[in-house]
Amino acid sequence: MATHAGAVTTLLCEAFFDYPVMRYVLGDAPDYAGRLVRLIGLFTAGRWLRGHPVLGLRGADGALQAAITMTPRGAFPVPAALAELAEATWSTLGADAKQRYATLCEAWSATEPAGEHWHVNMLGVATAAHGAGHGGRLLAAALDLAAEDPAAQAVDLTTEDAANLGFYTRRGFELAGHCRVGTALETWTLVAPRHAGGGFGKLRP
Repeated sequence: MATHAGAVTTLLCEAFFDYPVMRYVLGDAPDYAGRLVRLIGLFTAGRWLRGHPVLGLRGADGALQAAITMTPRGAFPVPAALAELAEATWSTLGADAKQRYATLCEAWSATEPAGEHWHVNMLGVATAAHGAGHGGRLLAAALDLAAEDPAAQAVDLTTEDAANLGFYTRRGFELAGHCRVGTALETWTLVAPRHAGGGFGKLRP
């Protein structure tokens, strides 16, 4: 598991290197790349340590080319190991970064859909694998996984890059909320409700 977690963290650090959320939370402090590893490492640990779904696609050489992390519906306690990691991470990243992340979490909470839903945390594709359709395939697999939960009413996600909106709406997501965080960051909430066929997202043949 540790090997897989490290590979997922490395891939997501590449995919999200200049992502608005990471730049916003980490700010202008030195060693951005090292701080990013700590931040995304905390995010991925939140899934591994709770046993939440993490899906990936590997190339012919075995290298990880894309990954998606998810939170199932429901409330989940914070494992002791995760609490310790979070404390150590924010101690390293600093109080300002922790406060900026808390502000962003408040914005996400304000646009979170009601009802029982699964959440897509992060979806990333290695730079060398762009254009191969991995993102769409992983998202479809994630939606199929959520559809196996009969109590789930929707799958939601947020994006902080307007260029991503078309990718998700073409796959059956609907824009459900928009919020500006400070002056430099915007976040959009998208929701894929369960359709008549029983699944989520765009109906596939």
